[in-house]
Amino acid sequence: MFQPDSSNLTDAEQVDEIIFQAMSAQDAYLQINQQSIDRIVHFMAEVGESQHLALAKLAVKESARGIVEDKSVTNIFASNGLDQKLRNIHSVGPLEDNEINKYQIITEPVGTLASFPSPEHPTANVLFQAIISVKTRNPIVFCFHPSVQSSSKAAANLMQQAAQDAGAPPYAIQWLPSGSESSINALASHPDISLILMDENASVLSALQSLPNTPILGNGQINTPCFIHRSADIEQAVTDVIASRHFDNGLIPSSEQTLIISREIYFQTVDLLMQKSCHLASEQEKTQLEELLFDQETGLPNSDCTGMDAVVIAKMAGFTVPPHTKLLLTEIGGIGPSYPLSGSNAAPVLSILAAESWYEGLCFCEAVLEFGSTSHTAVLHARDTDLCDEFSTRLRASHIVLNQPATDGDLCRLLVISGNSVTSAEDRQVGNPATAGLSMDMLLRRKLLQKQNTRIREWKTPGNVLFAKGCSNHLRTLPEVARTLIVTEKELLESDHIDAVLNHLSDQKYPVKTEFFCKTNRVVTVSSIEEGIQCMNRFRPTAILAIGNGATIDTAKAIRYFYQRPDNSLPYSSPNPEHANSSGSLSNPPQRRVSLIAMPTTPRAGFKINALITIFDNRLEKRQNIHSCELLPDTTLIDPDFSTPLSAKEMAITGMTILSHALEAYVSPLASDYSDSMAIKAILIIFDYLPMAVTRNQISTREKLYNAATMAGMATGNAKPGLAHAMAHSLSSAFNLTHGQAHSLLLPSIVRYNGVEDPSRFNPLMPGSRYIAHERYQEIAKSLGLACKSPEQGVDSLVKAISRMQRELHLPCTIREYNISQKEYLGITEQMAEQAFTDHSTTTNPRLPLISEIIDIFDDIY
Repeated sequence: MFQPDSSNLTDAEQVDEIIFQAMSAQDAYLQINQQSIDRIVHFMAEVGESQHLALAKLAVKESARGIVEDKSVTNIFASNGLDQKLRNIHSVGPLEDNEINKYQIITEPVGTLASFPSPEHPTANVLFQAIISVKTRNPIVFCFHPSVQSSSKAAANLMQQAAQDAGAPPYAIQWLPSGSESSINALASHPDISLILMDENASVLSALQSLPNTPILGNGQINTPCFIHRSADIEQAVTDVIASRHFDNGLIPSSEQTLIISREIYFQTVDLLMQKSCHLASEQEKTQLEELLFDQETGLPNSDCTGMDAVVIAKMAGFTVPPHTKLLLTEIGGIGPSYPLSGSNAAPVLSILAAESWYEGLCFCEAVLEFGSTSHTAVLHARDTDLCDEFSTRLRASHIVLNQPATDGDLCRLLVISGNSVTSAEDRQVGNPATAGLSMDMLLRRKLLQKQNTRIREWKTPGNVLFAKGCSNHLRTLPEVARTLIVTEKELLESDHIDAVLNHLSDQKYPVKTEFFCKTNRVVTVSSIEEGIQCMNRFRPTAILAIGNGATIDTAKAIRYFYQRPDNSLPYSSPNPEHANSSGSLSNPPQRRVSLIAMPTTPRAGFKINALITIFDNRLEKRQNIHSCELLPDTTLIDPDFSTPLSAKEMAITGMTILSHALEAYVSPLASDYSDSMAIKAILIIFDYLPMAVTRNQISTREKLYNAATMAGMATGNAKPGLAHAMAHSLSSAFNLTHGQAHSLLLPSIVRYNGVEDPSRFNPLMPGSRYIAHERYQEIAKSLGLACKSPEQGVDSLVKAISRMQRELHLPCTIREYNISQKEYLGITEQMAEQAFTDHSTTTNPRLPLISEIIDIFDDIY
């Protein structure tokens, strides 16, 4: 539909036919209202996000450049991340000023767009531009780079089908059959093209030479300076620079290119960079890199090096570096054509230069910006606020970044918030990348001052937590229980626990009607939630009483949540840092209010009184995470008399699961003083009381485990779980293992994985952008009285203490002990690793994992 029959048409005739079809889509767009546009955009974003990893793998396989995990993140930002930013923007109607996010938009579509996306991010660019073209009601025609035709067309076809399924006009998203020179010329010169989206591309620029009046939107050659002033937090600055420049092997155009360092801290900063797996090139190696990275006659970057790993680039240049090298550092003596390495390159190579004074550093930054074709981004690390103000005012860059990485993979952060520049082909001074600003006033160029944000945190706890023997008597006086739906397991229906609950409710001052819902499973499933909502619609309860294990309580939480919010859908779980950092607060109160009372009957069920649930979609075979303060119970009754008997092995597994959650909460990048107090106390209780609870099974020790689980649940509900949680879900889904058994197996390896000084990938959510997980484990070891003179010793002592307790409790320490064959297990470790990577919990692990590292952990526990 999007392509005419190419057998009888020339390239120019094909373009005419495609543009004619786009014009019909443009007319149809004018009949679509804001609500319909937002629905189409949201559906496209969901479809794009659901395929983020597959598209990333296809892009890397086709181009042989970049990192799958990082391209996966850019795909998420380009789909769901963009949708989140655009959700409250009105693109159909009058002009709106958004004072909260500080951006301005216009509402008139500009017309048909011609896009020439860069090959560095083929799938993310297509997702990005397709979604924004629909949001702004502009038909778009793509012309893909020959080197990434397959992955680009896969992304475009995905977006085209999603848009049409959701109600977009036919021919709203199209692409040329090939990227031939004649096709480029015909598309770029077509009179009905209203705006051209492009990157610095020689073949496209040649086609634009004769088009002085054609509007162009693009990014050109970006050359980003980064100035580390002597007043900066050097540890944070170095970590931010590495995280940004190393992302996707330097393929993000706005990442730091030249690092300018105050002379007073120059050697200290360079030493710290080298400690964090960066290689400082010798003079001979620098010369070899210059000859490799840039053409000696034209000075243009060598495309063969684009997106290659630092180790590969060093080998291509003729020298070797350690296998885990993140960046290649080159010392340069100045800025400009005489110093090729001061120019822009899309590789993990970072030039460094010493500044004798503040003003010399500013001059160097200005020179770096001028040595690119557009003044796009400039970065400053300094604690002195007066210097930050002077830097922001003096430098003529569109994007000023203070005390944080130049990029985190979010290709739309600047593009949605900031205005863009539209110029003619005659001067070809292109502005910011062509994406979200298409509906804004593109004749204005605005500067974005992006300061370091203070993250507002929130501590969410259940309404009332009663804990003591006999506290279930409180059921006699609870309000709003006139119609109570009791959610429990079938095994408890004939138990004394249910009889006791019914007796307590019968002592209320008014009659209480009850109904039972027992269709709960080992995990929370979409089907059980749907059946529970049907039961709720029939019975119309004023309260839900959840009595049972963890899955039962989570099922009750989910039933109430979706009953009260019937318009909410189940979002796919994905490694999106923006989701990880959301507070989960209510935007407005629910229309139907139902009280939730939780009565855990196992220690691990006490963990479930938090604001988290994980739902298994039995139709799509996917797990989805939901975080909302509406999931918190209003009342929790922890009565040891209501505990169900557990075997010694079940008690041991439960204790190790609680320990795993508490450890994750303590090292989480979202941990706070409030969550720390709960987590560390839960850890101490487990080490002190779990062995006794397993061997003696006394009520007093069981009560201690209930308390530990509840505290760990509140800590994790606010600090959020990490990689162990994601991998445990993946492992338990693949084999006949419980979630607790998986946690127990993974725990020592996860502590070792997180407890390093220099991780392969930094988590931008870490406080102060410092990696401190190994220091946090040292604090835990100190609290337990273990040897911990250094973080390394603390981590080692903690791992040994966990392993020792596993042996004392006679718990399996390897997959082999569960009689799972090595061939069967190793055959699906990659599949399990990819499933774990796409879990929402990976974004709140202190160390952002690579898929290969998750595979290594799975291999380690066999």
